[in-house]
Amino acid sequence: MSIVIDKSLSVDTTNQHYGYIVAQAEESDGAFKVRVSTDSFSYLYDMMPRMPVVIPLQMGNGLYIVELYQNINKNKYAEVGAVEFFVELIDEYAPFLHSNQYVDYEDNKQIIEISDYLSCIDDIMQYIEKNFVYDYIYAVMVKQNTLPNINRLLSTHMGICQDISALTVALLRLKCVPAKLVIGMADKKYHAWVSFFTNDFWHLYDPTAKIIGLAVNYYEPERIY
Repeated sequence: MSIVIDKSLSVDTTNQHYGYIVAQAEESDGAFKVRVSTDSFSYLYDMMPRMPVVIPLQMGNGLYIVELYQNINKNKYAEVGAVEFFVELIDEYAPFLHSNQYVDYEDNKQIIEISDYLSCIDDIMQYIEKNFVYDYIYAVMVKQNTLPNINRLLSTHMGICQDISALTVALLRLKCVPAKLVIGMADKKYHAWVSFFTNDFWHLYDPTAKIIGLAVNYYEPERIY
């Protein structure tokens, strides 16, 4: 195990070669955000005190900087820890084969059981499209940066684009298919969809569009998980 600590930030880099780290705020209370950056891009994640967060290293090989910020007053945050380390992945697909904060299926017995009786990519697509519907009411109520809720989707069989896409990605990864949860713009609307790698090519799959019968002409990725 390899743990790097600075002030209130603890980062377990043991599995960085496999495309993820585990970060934690070593404080007893407060609201936190952690920023993960390279020289080309950065991602921001919410964090609760003493609650480990699995963060993907989706920006590839290179120097990563992880900074922890604590809320001190309304929308003001102060840095309370920062570490840096060099990442060398076993391959470029590694970050897209494991559970993380946005595609959270680690030790989820229900998802594992579903995966066990789905034998291929086509089976996963058919399962998603036949068993879930789009929740229009929840879509209006939910905040834009809310994390995908796979458990709610499985319980109610209703969800929004990020929930449906996150479950699809989880099932693909359990079949050892590299898959990305992609968030961005689809025909000028904020949206989430799936990209998966097979036959030497990344394929775009939009399960929500399939479920509601929506034709999307243009996708512009903003973030991937």
